[in-house]
Amino acid sequence: MGKQNNQQVTVVSGSKVLVVLGVLHLLIAFGIAGVNLYFRFTDMHRADGYEYAEGVIIKREEKAHYIGARKSTDTWITVQYTPKGSDKKKTHSDTDFSYGFLYTGTPVRVYYKGDDPRDIFFARYDWIVRDYLPADKSYNIPLIVAGILLIIGIYYLADNKKPKKGSAQAQPEFTVDPATGMVYSENLHQLARMSNYKRSWMGFWIAGSLGFTAFTAMGVAMIIVALNDPKVEPSSKSSMIIAAAFFIFLGSGFIPLIITTIMRQNRNKRLFIKAFMADEATAVYSDRAKAAGILWKHVNHYMEKETLWSRYKLEYSRFWLERYKDKLEKCR
Repeated sequence: MGKQNNQQVTVVSGSKVLVVLGVLHLLIAFGIAGVNLYFRFTDMHRADGYEYAEGVIIKREEKAHYIGARKSTDTWITVQYTPKGSDKKKTHSDTDFSYGFLYTGTPVRVYYKGDDPRDIFFARYDWIVRDYLPADKSYNIPLIVAGILLIIGIYYLADNKKPKKGSAQAQPEFTVDPATGMVYSENLHQLARMSNYKRSWMGFWIAGSLGFTAFTAMGVAMIIVALNDPKVEPSSKSSMIIAAAFFIFLGSGFIPLIITTIMRQNRNKRLFIKAFMADEATAVYSDRAKAAGILWKHVNHYMEKETLWSRYKLEYSRFWLERYKDKLEKCR
Protein backbone atom coordinates (compact mmCIF):
# COMPACT_ATOMS: atom_id res chain seq x y z
CA MET A 1 0.00 0.00 0.00
CA GLY A 2 1.11 3.55 -0.24
CA LYS A 3 0.19 7.06 -1.32
CA GLN A 4 0.56 8.39 -4.85
CA ASN A 5 2.91 11.35 -5.05
CA ASN A 6 4.24 12.67 -8.42
CA GLN A 7 4.09 9.17 -9.89
CA GLN A 8 6.15 7.90 -6.97
CA VAL A 9 4.44 5.36 -4.79
CA THR A 10 5.36 3.82 -1.48
CA VAL A 11 4.31 0.20 -1.23
CA VAL A 12 3.88 -0.61 2.43
CA SER A 13 3.91 -4.25 3.44
CA GLY A 14 2.63 -5.59 6.72
CA SER A 15 5.51 -3.89 8.53
CA LYS A 16 3.31 -2.55 11.30
CA VAL A 17 1.95 -6.02 11.90
CA LEU A 18 5.49 -7.42 12.08
CA VAL A 19 6.37 -4.80 14.69
CA VAL A 20 3.30 -5.68 16.75
CA LEU A 21 4.02 -9.40 16.49
CA GLY A 22 7.67 -8.84 17.35
CA VAL A 23 6.90 -6.70 20.40
CA LEU A 24 4.20 -9.15 21.51
CA HIS A 25 6.61 -12.10 21.36
CA LEU A 26 9.24 -10.12 23.24
CA LEU A 27 6.78 -9.14 25.99
CA ILE A 28 5.64 -12.75 26.42
CA ALA A 29 9.26 -13.95 26.45
CA PHE A 30 10.27 -11.40 29.09
CA GLY A 31 7.15 -12.24 31.11
CA ILE A 32 7.95 -15.97 31.12
CA ALA A 33 11.59 -15.28 31.98
CA GLY A 34 10.58 -12.91 34.79
CA VAL A 35 8.20 -15.44 36.37
CA ASN A 36 10.85 -18.15 36.00
CA LEU A 37 13.47 -16.02 37.74
CA TYR A 38 11.02 -15.18 40.50
CA PHE A 39 10.43 -18.86 41.27
CA ARG A 40 14.15 -19.62 41.08
CA PHE A 41 15.02 -17.03 43.70
CA THR A 42 11.98 -17.94 45.79
CA ASP A 43 12.82 -21.65 45.82
CA MET A 44 16.34 -20.87 47.03
CA HIS A 45 14.82 -20.59 50.50
CA ARG A 46 13.11 -23.98 50.42
CA ALA A 47 16.21 -25.50 52.06
CA ASP A 48 16.15 -23.09 55.00
CA GLY A 49 16.30 -25.10 58.22
CA TYR A 50 17.39 -28.32 56.47
CA GLU A 51 20.59 -30.29 56.78
CA TYR A 52 22.19 -31.55 53.62
CA ALA A 53 24.58 -34.17 52.30
CA GLU A 54 26.07 -34.81 48.90
CA GLY A 55 24.62 -37.82 47.11
CA VAL A 56 24.64 -39.59 43.77
CA ILE A 57 21.93 -41.32 41.74
CA ILE A 58 22.57 -45.04 41.87
CA LYS A 59 19.40 -46.24 40.17
CA ARG A 60 16.95 -44.89 37.61
CA GLU A 61 13.93 -46.80 36.36
CA GLU A 62 10.68 -46.23 34.49
CA LYS A 63 7.53 -47.58 36.10
CA ALA A 64 4.31 -47.84 34.15
CA HIS A 65 0.86 -47.55 35.63
CA TYR A 66 -2.63 -47.14 34.22
CA ILE A 67 -5.23 -44.47 34.76
CA GLY A 68 -8.26 -46.25 33.37
CA ALA A 69 -7.18 -47.45 29.93
CA ARG A 70 -4.47 -44.81 29.60
CA LYS A 71 -0.89 -45.87 30.24
CA SER A 72 1.38 -43.48 32.10
CA THR A 73 5.08 -43.83 32.91
CA ASP A 74 6.82 -42.41 35.98
CA THR A 75 10.56 -41.90 36.37
CA TRP A 76 11.94 -43.09 39.71
CA ILE A 77 15.44 -42.31 40.95
CA THR A 78 17.26 -43.70 43.97
CA VAL A 79 19.92 -41.51 45.58
CA GLN A 80 22.61 -42.75 47.95
CA TYR A 81 24.03 -40.34 50.51
CA THR A 82 25.77 -40.27 53.88
CA PRO A 83 24.16 -37.97 56.50
CA LYS A 84 26.44 -35.63 58.38
CA GLY A 85 27.86 -37.14 61.56
CA SER A 86 27.20 -40.68 60.36
CA ASP A 87 29.30 -43.28 58.59
CA LYS A 88 26.28 -45.24 57.40
CA LYS A 89 25.04 -44.70 53.88
CA LYS A 90 21.34 -44.19 53.24
CA THR A 91 19.18 -44.31 50.14
CA HIS A 92 16.03 -42.45 49.24
CA SER A 93 13.76 -42.92 46.22
CA ASP A 94 11.41 -40.39 44.68
CA THR A 95 9.50 -39.80 41.45
CA ASP A 96 8.77 -36.70 39.43
CA PHE A 97 8.49 -35.59 35.81
CA SER A 98 11.70 -33.57 36.06
CA TYR A 99 13.69 -36.64 37.06
CA GLY A 100 13.40 -37.78 33.45
CA PHE A 101 16.35 -35.46 32.77
CA LEU A 102 18.55 -37.10 35.44
CA TYR A 103 20.55 -40.27 34.96
CA THR A 104 22.51 -42.81 36.98
CA GLY A 105 25.74 -41.31 38.27
CA THR A 106 24.42 -37.75 38.37
CA PRO A 107 25.49 -36.00 41.60
CA VAL A 108 22.70 -34.36 43.61
CA ARG A 109 22.42 -32.71 47.00
CA VAL A 110 20.06 -34.27 49.53
CA TYR A 111 18.24 -31.98 51.98
CA TYR A 112 16.66 -33.65 54.98
CA LYS A 113 15.29 -33.04 58.46
CA GLY A 114 16.23 -35.73 60.92
CA ASP A 115 15.02 -39.19 59.98
CA ASP A 116 11.62 -38.14 58.62
CA PRO A 117 11.45 -39.75 55.13
CA ARG A 118 8.65 -37.36 54.13
CA ASP A 119 10.76 -34.28 54.79
CA ILE A 120 13.51 -34.83 52.28
CA PHE A 121 14.16 -33.57 48.75
CA PHE A 122 16.85 -33.59 46.11
CA ALA A 123 18.50 -30.46 44.73
CA ARG A 124 20.86 -29.58 41.92
CA TYR A 125 23.16 -26.60 41.41
CA ASP A 126 21.56 -23.84 39.36
CA TRP A 127 23.74 -21.80 37.02
CA ILE A 128 21.61 -18.64 37.32
CA VAL A 129 21.09 -18.20 41.07
CA ARG A 130 24.42 -19.96 41.81
CA ASP A 131 22.81 -22.03 44.51
CA TYR A 132 21.00 -25.34 44.88
CA LEU A 133 17.37 -25.58 43.76
CA PRO A 134 14.88 -28.46 44.06
CA ALA A 135 15.51 -31.10 41.40
CA ASP A 136 11.79 -31.85 41.05
CA LYS A 137 11.22 -28.67 39.02
CA SER A 138 12.29 -28.11 35.42
CA TYR A 139 13.48 -24.51 35.68
CA ASN A 140 15.19 -24.49 32.29
CA ILE A 141 12.19 -25.48 30.16
CA PRO A 142 10.40 -22.11 30.59
CA LEU A 143 13.67 -20.35 29.75
CA ILE A 144 13.98 -22.40 26.56
CA VAL A 145 10.43 -21.42 25.60
CA ALA A 146 11.20 -17.77 26.41
CA GLY A 147 14.38 -18.00 24.31
CA ILE A 148 12.45 -19.36 21.32
CA LEU A 149 9.85 -16.58 21.62
CA LEU A 150 12.68 -14.04 21.95
CA ILE A 151 14.29 -15.28 18.74
CA ILE A 152 10.94 -15.16 16.92
CA GLY A 153 10.30 -11.63 18.20
CA ILE A 154 13.75 -10.44 17.10
CA TYR A 155 13.19 -12.08 13.71
CA TYR A 156 9.89 -10.23 13.24
CA LEU A 157 11.50 -6.92 14.14
CA ALA A 158 14.51 -7.57 11.91
CA ASP A 159 12.22 -8.51 9.03
CA ASN A 160 10.38 -5.22 9.37
CA LYS A 161 11.71 -3.65 6.19
CA LYS A 162 11.39 0.00 5.29
CA PRO A 163 8.90 0.92 2.56
CA LYS A 164 10.28 0.44 -0.94
CA LYS A 165 9.95 3.27 -3.42
CA GLY A 166 9.57 3.01 -7.18
CA SER A 167 7.68 4.44 -10.10
CA ALA A 168 4.06 3.57 -10.71
CA GLN A 169 4.90 2.52 -14.30
CA ALA A 170 7.57 0.12 -13.03
CA GLN A 171 5.02 -1.63 -10.81
CA PRO A 172 2.04 -2.36 -13.06
CA GLU A 173 0.65 -4.97 -10.66
CA PHE A 174 -0.25 -2.17 -8.26
CA THR A 175 -3.18 0.16 -8.85
CA VAL A 176 -4.53 3.21 -7.07
CA ASP A 177 -7.71 2.75 -5.05
CA PRO A 178 -9.96 5.75 -5.81
CA ALA A 179 -11.66 5.39 -2.44
CA THR A 180 -8.55 5.65 -0.31
CA GLY A 181 -5.87 7.02 -2.62
CA MET A 182 -3.72 4.06 -1.66
CA VAL A 183 -1.70 1.86 -3.99
CA TYR A 184 -2.50 -1.84 -3.74
CA SER A 185 -2.60 -5.12 -5.62
CA GLU A 186 -6.16 -6.32 -6.10
CA ASN A 187 -5.02 -9.90 -6.62
CA LEU A 188 -3.05 -9.93 -3.37
CA HIS A 189 -5.94 -8.25 -1.61
CA GLN A 190 -8.47 -10.88 -2.69
CA LEU A 191 -6.00 -13.67 -1.92
CA ALA A 192 -5.53 -12.28 1.59
CA ARG A 193 -9.29 -12.11 2.12
CA MET A 194 -9.75 -15.69 0.90
CA SER A 195 -7.08 -17.04 3.25
CA ASN A 196 -7.94 -14.83 6.19
CA TYR A 197 -10.23 -15.87 9.01
CA LYS A 198 -12.99 -13.70 10.35
CA ARG A 199 -11.87 -11.57 13.27
CA SER A 200 -15.15 -10.67 14.90
CA TRP A 201 -14.96 -9.09 18.31
CA MET A 202 -17.71 -11.43 19.45
CA GLY A 203 -15.34 -14.38 19.04
CA PHE A 204 -12.69 -12.57 21.05
CA TRP A 205 -15.18 -11.73 23.80
CA ILE A 206 -16.34 -15.35 24.04
CA ALA A 207 -12.76 -16.66 24.02
CA GLY A 208 -11.71 -14.06 26.58
CA SER A 209 -14.59 -15.01 28.88
CA LEU A 210 -13.65 -18.69 28.60
CA GLY A 211 -10.00 -17.83 29.26
CA PHE A 212 -10.93 -15.85 32.37
CA THR A 213 -13.08 -18.74 33.63
CA ALA A 214 -10.44 -21.40 32.91
CA PHE A 215 -7.46 -19.58 34.46
CA THR A 216 -9.46 -18.46 37.49
CA ALA A 217 -10.82 -21.98 38.03
CA MET A 218 -7.30 -23.43 37.80
CA GLY A 219 -5.98 -20.90 40.31
CA VAL A 220 -8.80 -21.46 42.79
CA ALA A 221 -8.44 -25.25 42.45
CA MET A 222 -4.70 -25.04 43.15
CA ILE A 223 -5.31 -22.93 46.27
CA ILE A 224 -7.92 -25.40 47.55
CA VAL A 225 -5.54 -28.34 46.99
CA ALA A 226 -2.63 -26.50 48.63
CA LEU A 227 -4.66 -25.68 51.74
CA ASN A 228 -6.62 -28.91 52.16
CA ASP A 229 -4.58 -31.78 50.66
CA PRO A 230 -2.48 -33.42 53.42
CA LYS A 231 -0.15 -34.92 50.79
CA VAL A 232 1.15 -31.48 49.84
CA GLU A 233 4.39 -30.73 51.64
CA PRO A 234 4.38 -27.54 53.72
CA SER A 235 7.38 -26.26 51.77
CA SER A 236 5.42 -26.62 48.51
CA LYS A 237 2.26 -24.86 49.63
CA SER A 238 3.64 -21.35 49.24
CA SER A 239 4.88 -22.12 45.70
CA MET A 240 1.48 -23.56 44.75
CA ILE A 241 -0.34 -20.53 46.12
CA ILE A 242 2.00 -18.18 44.26
CA ALA A 243 1.46 -20.14 41.03
CA ALA A 244 -2.30 -20.08 41.64
CA ALA A 245 -2.21 -16.32 42.16
CA PHE A 246 -0.33 -16.01 38.86
CA PHE A 247 -3.03 -18.01 37.04
CA ILE A 248 -5.76 -15.87 38.57
CA PHE A 249 -3.80 -12.75 37.56
CA LEU A 250 -3.58 -14.02 33.97
CA GLY A 251 -7.30 -14.78 33.93
CA SER A 252 -8.25 -11.40 35.33
CA GLY A 253 -6.27 -9.76 32.52
CA PHE A 254 -9.00 -10.79 30.06
CA ILE A 255 -11.63 -8.65 31.80
CA PRO A 256 -10.14 -5.18 31.08
CA LEU A 257 -9.38 -6.31 27.51
CA ILE A 258 -12.99 -7.37 26.97
CA ILE A 259 -14.38 -4.19 28.51
CA THR A 260 -11.95 -1.98 26.57
CA THR A 261 -12.73 -3.59 23.21
CA ILE A 262 -16.49 -3.42 23.81
CA MET A 263 -16.22 0.28 24.62
CA ARG A 264 -13.99 0.85 21.57
CA GLN A 265 -16.37 -0.98 19.24
CA ASN A 266 -19.35 0.99 20.57
CA ARG A 267 -17.37 4.20 20.08
CA ASN A 268 -16.54 3.24 16.48
CA LYS A 269 -20.22 2.58 15.83
CA ARG A 270 -21.29 5.93 17.32
CA LEU A 271 -18.69 7.83 15.26
CA PHE A 272 -19.68 5.92 12.12
CA ILE A 273 -23.37 6.71 12.54
CA LYS A 274 -22.61 10.32 13.49
CA ALA A 275 -20.53 10.82 10.34
CA PHE A 276 -23.27 9.17 8.27
CA MET A 277 -25.92 11.52 9.68
CA ALA A 278 -23.70 14.56 9.08
CA ASP A 279 -23.11 13.74 5.39
CA GLU A 280 -25.52 15.63 3.14
CA ALA A 281 -25.35 12.79 0.61
CA THR A 282 -27.37 10.61 3.02
CA ALA A 283 -30.27 13.08 3.08
CA VAL A 284 -31.92 11.03 0.31
CA TYR A 285 -32.86 8.40 2.88
CA SER A 286 -36.11 8.93 4.72
CA ASP A 287 -35.03 6.76 7.66
CA ARG A 288 -31.41 7.83 8.02
CA ALA A 289 -30.94 6.20 11.42
CA LYS A 290 -32.02 2.81 10.04
CA ALA A 291 -29.85 3.29 6.94
CA ALA A 292 -26.84 4.15 9.13
CA GLY A 293 -27.36 0.98 11.18
CA ILE A 294 -27.63 -1.20 8.06
CA LEU A 295 -24.51 0.34 6.51
CA TRP A 296 -22.58 -0.14 9.77
CA LYS A 297 -23.45 -3.84 9.84
CA HIS A 298 -22.29 -4.40 6.26
CA VAL A 299 -19.04 -2.45 6.71
CA ASN A 300 -18.31 -4.16 10.02
CA HIS A 301 -18.93 -7.55 8.40
CA TYR A 302 -16.63 -6.68 5.49
CA MET A 303 -13.82 -5.59 7.81
CA GLU A 304 -13.95 -8.87 9.72
CA LYS A 305 -12.08 -10.60 6.87
CA GLU A 306 -9.67 -7.78 6.10
CA THR A 307 -6.03 -8.19 7.06
CA LEU A 308 -4.63 -6.28 10.02
CA TRP A 309 -2.81 -3.96 7.62
CA SER A 310 -5.90 -3.33 5.46
CA ARG A 311 -6.08 -0.06 3.53
CA TYR A 312 -9.71 0.23 4.65
CA LYS A 313 -10.75 1.55 8.04
CA LEU A 314 -13.85 0.95 10.10
CA GLU A 315 -14.93 4.53 9.45
CA TYR A 316 -17.73 6.09 7.44
CA SER A 317 -16.92 7.28 3.92
CA ARG A 318 -18.84 7.75 0.68
CA PHE A 319 -16.94 4.79 -0.66
CA TRP A 320 -18.97 2.55 1.66
CA LEU A 321 -22.13 4.47 0.80
CA GLU A 322 -21.58 3.77 -2.89
CA ARG A 323 -20.52 0.17 -2.34
CA TYR A 324 -23.67 -0.76 -0.42
CA LYS A 325 -26.18 1.63 -1.95
CA ASP A 326 -28.33 -1.28 -3.12
CA LYS A 327 -28.62 -2.47 0.48
CA LEU A 328 -29.96 0.94 1.53
CA GLU A 329 -32.62 1.31 -1.18
CA LYS A 330 -35.38 0.25 1.19
CA CYS A 331 -34.57 3.20 3.44
CA ARG A 332 -35.27 5.84 0.74
